Amino acid sequence: MSERTFQFDAFELQEHSGELRKHGRIRIQEQPFQILLLLLDRPGEIVGREEIRAKLWPENTFVDFDNAISSAVRKLREALSDSADNPRFIETLARRGYRFIGPIAPQPQALPMPPPKRTRTKAAAIVAGTLLILGVTSWWLWPRPKPATVQLAPLPLTAAAGLETEPSFSPDGNQIAYAWDETGARNDSHIYVKLIGSGRPVQLTSGANADSYPAWSPDGRAIAFVRALGQGNAIYWIPPVGGAERKLADGYFDRGISWSPDGKFLAIAERQSPNGLPSLYRIAVENGERLRLTTPPDARPLDGDPVFSPDGRTLLFTRCRELSTCGLYLLDLSPDYRPRAEPRLLKQEDVPISGAAWTVDGREVVYALSSGDFWSYQLRRIRVEAGAQPERLSYAGERVSMPAIA
Repeated sequence: MSERTFQFDAFELQEHSGELRKHGRIRIQEQPFQILLLLLDRPGEIVGREEIRAKLWPENTFVDFDNAISSAVRKLREALSDSADNPRFIETLARRGYRFIGPIAPQPQALPMPPPKRTRTKAAAIVAGTLLILGVTSWWLWPRPKPATVQLAPLPLTAAAGLETEPSFSPDGNQIAYAWDETGARNDSHIYVKLIGSGRPVQLTSGANADSYPAWSPDGRAIAFVRALGQGNAIYWIPPVGGAERKLADGYFDRGISWSPDGKFLAIAERQSPNGLPSLYRIAVENGERLRLTTPPDARPLDGDPVFSPDGRTLLFTRCRELSTCGLYLLDLSPDYRPRAEPRLLKQEDVPISGAAWTVDGREVVYALSSGDFWSYQLRRIRVEAGAQPERLSYAGERVSMPAIA
């Protein structure tokens, strides 16, 4: 596929590489980039907000579209140093949409490829093939340096007083659900949803009982969470736009909820009694039916923090002993999310682990590892393969727990 390039003023947009340049690359998020591409495809024409919505979000996505589109256009104007009041590139037409009004250089015409030469001899082909094999072999055997540790740049998503914890991204990555306790006492939290980058948090739950551990369903239509009760607790779910709650199950549930990729089951840690040790269970969303997934080898380990892999074939979880030493374990699953064998150890640590998450491709795991202080955790990343060693993901002010990946 050819690379389409749009040139306007001093800017250059490359469609398939997803880059916007002006004397160097300009940082621009995916949604503003897609809006700019849509406008450049039809210069001088009005592109309606409904058309933008259909381009950026699939059907059945629950997003405050008006605010999201306005925010994306605002970020686009910032990248272009444009003004809504005196636009050079993007004009706003009230209640109708937007259009690109700047001059665009014509697209360069691709030159036809010359016909292949047919004069190559059989001997030349053999020599070329031999050189190719030698080159590939040398590349494979040549020692390559280990990639440097990734340096992360924190960007605040929320900034309210109290405790804001246990994040969960929406499937499209445009929103985040989390638990917020304004008092900071960890016993009066409720579930909130916020649009990434703009807008005010929307409170989904309320009441005298604390709510925690929100988990967004794969189709974006529900958020499951744990509610503390007088005796034990319960799992509920609620639409992300608010509305009636539905109870799924009562019990003694521990931290962390994970949806199966098809949205039919939840994985969660549960105790059989108030003072019991947690094991992992599969709970059917339709009727609350339970299936035990793990049975620790003795009475000491605590299983928790379950997370389905993106393909649903593996369940990642932590197995800790008195919360002082923890290991990352992998449980292989059948197509209906039943255990295939005993869990296998991925990485044993001599300190606590506070939550883990799969990367989108399912090849790596990111987890929060204690650095000695109970409140101080650092991020680690490890490949899901035998003998893999973790590397540190570092940034200033490392005090992290319960990571989530969009």
